[in-house]
Amino acid sequence: MSGHIPPTTTTAPAAGKGLASGTLGLFGSTVIGLASTAPVYSLAATLGFVVLAVGAQAPIAFIVAFVPMLLIAFAYRELNRAAPDCGTTFTWATKAFGPWVGWMGGWGVAVAGMVVLANLAQIGGKYLWLLINPELADNAFVVTATGVVFIAAMTWISYRGTEIGEKLQNVLLGIQYLALVVFVVAAAVSVATGTAPEGATAPQADWFNPFAFTSANGFVEAVLLALFIYWGWDTCLALNEETKDPEHIPGRAAVLSTLILL
Repeated sequence: MSGHIPPTTTTAPAAGKGLASGTLGLFGSTVIGLASTAPVYSLAATLGFVVLAVGAQAPIAFIVAFVPMLLIAFAYRELNRAAPDCGTTFTWATKAFGPWVGWMGGWGVAVAGMVVLANLAQIGGKYLWLLINPELADNAFVVTATGVVFIAAMTWISYRGTEIGEKLQNVLLGIQYLALVVFVVAAAVSVATGTAPEGATAPQADWFNPFAFTSANGFVEAVLLALFIYWGWDTCLALNEETKDPEHIPGRAAVLSTLILL
């Protein structure tokens, strides 16, 4: 009786998303969320306009804008807990309202990211040249080209891997917050010692009065501008499938990022 050997069949393994799962912890996710808001650059681009809109009420405008941002962070946390997926807004809106709404939401987030990225890269280029050669800082072509180089470099780093990007963000975020600390300390010392520029005033309790706004239009404008400064922490949700605990860490990092930004 001759034996029969069945034909060998090879089943190709299911292709995944190619993500580095289990890479980020709570600290790394929070750092990426904070770094994605580019706090110093966002302040440089927006703070002056907030002050123009509401004057000394700028501090309370930031606090008022923080409230909806914190609620959004909590909402993102719960959505991520129910469906941890790097598609974030696209995935969640599609499941809740259908593909058309999901498509619009996903592209809305993508376009907003591209607009913000271009603006922040240009600000980074301008301030870099102010440190090196102030005359070149007024050259639109040089500043724009520098911004393009920044975007290309960060795209390449992101392509190389999440771990490299996290380590670089640790350094860059540290530099940003160090700059803020130095600035705040220098400003406080100058006010306390009376060496501040003419017109400078010491902090006052009225700056935090939510009923001291003199213009409804100015109030709305200031809050919308402040929202721009806060936004960006959602990046840690887009990396949820690369965290060690996708259902919990990204949401906690989103809330932590928002609190630290305030």
